[in-house]
This record gives sequence, structure tokens and C-alpha cells, in this order.
Amino acid sequence: MCIVMWISLAVFRRDLATTAAFLQQRQAAIHKQYAPRKALLDRVTRYLWLFYLQNIAQVFFWINLLRDCSPLAVFELSLLDSANVLLYPLAMTLMSLMFIHTIMIVSTLLSGLTLEFYWLGQEFEQVFAECSSVAVTCHQRYWDALERKIGTCVTEHQRLLGQISKLRNNLKLYLLLNLVADFSLITFAGCQMVISSEGDQHLYSILAALTACLNMLNFGGLCDLLKIQVHAIKFHLYSSQWTDYLRPVSGPLYQRCRRIRSSMLIVMTRAEHELRISCGSVYDMSLATCWAVLQFSYSVFTLLLSFFENTPRSQ
Repeated sequence: MCIVMWISLAVFRRDLATTAAFLQQRQAAIHKQYAPRKALLDRVTRYLWLFYLQNIAQVFFWINLLRDCSPLAVFELSLLDSANVLLYPLAMTLMSLMFIHTIMIVSTLLSGLTLEFYWLGQEFEQVFAECSSVAVTCHQRYWDALERKIGTCVTEHQRLLGQISKLRNNLKLYLLLNLVADFSLITFAGCQMVISSEGDQHLYSILAALTACLNMLNFGGLCDLLKIQVHAIKFHLYSSQWTDYLRPVSGPLYQRCRRIRSSMLIVMTRAEHELRISCGSVYDMSLATCWAVLQFSYSVFTLLLSFFENTPRSQ
């Protein structure tokens, strides 16, 4: 499953690299120049590092616990057993790191796009901040600056929507596979936690189930936050009080005012469309979907547990 999930992202590696480069360029050239944005960016980075370390800790605990549990041990060959002492932990570590790094790549891209829409909404809300009175709107320089600023915001909004459209098409299969992997791990780790009475195995089952829950809820939460910020653009535009400053005018400013009003209405119309980030075109990735998967996982867990309890044990 780890290899399949890695391949599902590797197929779109060029598109993902383009999106990552786009976000890095904007962060370095624009957002790090503003102290509040840089502080928020640092907080998100620390959260992603903690999320990464939490997954890494679980992997090394797993490798230490299962170092003598290679499937090849059934052949009972001394040479093979000697090789497995080194090769099996190494192979499991590499496969686990592949899985974790796919999670971090997707989490980073979703976090970056969420921040971009959050900051773009602030720019839309403050687009008329320099206009302290209605009399200022009579100045030609005001209209020149206003049209440039709104044009820049509208262009950035269109570019960000294009990046999201491309990303959600690339992540359909990956998110579905991740949902299946987390569901399986939660279900069977729960069964093992109840059935196994060994201390280390019991602890690992708890840790594995919690890690799978956090991974799934992380994706659901990030997708919900991204949807909220995309939809919130229109509310930021309402908060800018643009109707107070773009009043009907006549003369040479009529066409310019009409163009600006049209741009604002186009952005609002685009923000009305619901953003859907789907899992294989089957489910929408959200916290509601994650909660439904957890409920279904609990149902399967109770079914498996009753099956194991009713199975006659050998004397």
C-alpha cells in the first residue's frame, strides 16, 4: 500500500513540483516581507514539523518492536535470518518513510493554499483602506492605484483557483487510498489491541490506531479549512464596503468604475461555487467524511471482535 500511494503521487510529480514552486516563490517574495504573515507561516511550519515527528516516532517504535518478525523467517534458513537482521528493518523503514513523506507533501500543499486564500481575502478586504473619504475618489491617482490593486488581486485569485483545480485532480486517487489505509489500520489495530495481551504489541496497536486517526483527521481538517477560505473571499469583499466607494459616476470615470465593479462581481461569482476535494470521485474529503469512516471502522471492529470471540479455540 505504501508503494501504491507513493506511485499515485509520483505520476503527478511535475504538477506537484509546479504547485510547490509557486507557493515557495510567493512566500519568499511577498509574505515573508510582512511580520504578521511570517509569524503565521512559522506557526504552520511548526505544526507540520510536529506532525512529521509524531509519525516518525511511531515508525521507529514499530521497527524496534517487529525487528524479528520478518515474513521470510518461515523458511528457517540461517543465512536468510542473518540477512533479515539488517535488511528487514531497513526495508520497513524506507517503506514507512515513503508513506510519511507523501502525507507531508500533501499536507504542506493544502496548508500553503489555505494560507494563500486567507491572505488574499485580507487584501480584498483592505483594497479601499487608502480611501479615507469619498472626496479622494475624485483623484485620478486614486483610480489608477485602485484599478491596479484590484486587477492584481483578481489575477491572483484566478491563479490560485487554477492551482487548486489542478491539485484536486491529482489527489483524487491518493486521498482515496489514504482513506482506505487509515480505515484498515484503525480497524485491525483496534482488534489487535483487544486480542493481544502482550505489553509491547498492545502499546503499538494503540499508537498505530491513534496515528491513523490523526492522519485522517489532518487531511479532513485541512480540506475543510481550504474550502472555508475559498468561500470566505466573497465575505471579505463585502467587508471592504466597495459599494460605498464604487458609486455610479458619469464622465471619464464611468468606464473605469464599471470595469472595477465587474471585476469584483466576477470574483464573488467564482467564490460562490462550492469547492470539492474528492477521494477518487467517490467521497468529499472533509471532517464529516472522516467521522463517517471512523464510525464504519468501529462497526467493522465490533463485527470482527465478535467473530474472534465466537471462534472455538484449540485446546
